[in-house]
Amino acid sequence: MIGREIGWGALAALTVLAGCGSTGTQSVNTPVAGASTTASAAFNAERRGLSHIGLRDCGSYRLDLFAPTRLNTAKQSDGAIYLRAYTYGAGGPVQMRIPASAARLQRQTGGAWQDVPMTASAMASAASVAASGGVVSTPIAQQLAQPTPLPAGQYRLWSGQFAAQRSGGAACALSPLWQFTVE
Repeated sequence: MIGREIGWGALAALTVLAGCGSTGTQSVNTPVAGASTTASAAFNAERRGLSHIGLRDCGSYRLDLFAPTRLNTAKQSDGAIYLRAYTYGAGGPVQMRIPASAARLQRQTGGAWQDVPMTASAMASAASVAASGGVVSTPIAQQLAQPTPLPAGQYRLWSGQFAAQRSGGAACALSPLWQFTVE
């Protein structure tokens, strides 16, 4: 990914120099208000082991979704899925919403994918959680909605809607497909 190799600031500068970007007044990166310190710290600690599973440019801010590619059968409840908002234009704080649980879960069996029933009693009772912040997280166990840990294998999960809105600005959402391995 180019952004990781040369940095987003350098990429933006190259875009402007190439005539592809705006040459108007430069907007200052504004921090997202009320960032969850706990989620941010956990995200920073786990970042190397996470995959980038979703991206959405929302005009004056960007949403990124991160999740692990491998889960341990004994420690599935320890992991989290992280939603990060990064502002790059003028505007207020970003309100982020996390789905209570996934929409669909499948396990690979042979060459086919089979649905894994999601247990209603294991699903979270709240519809979503709202927070203002740079990084918010949701427990993997809550998203999987399983009463017991998943057995080893290949899985894919259709997430519920991760959404955000900037004060007085655009709202946007993403519902990515997350593929992972349970070992």
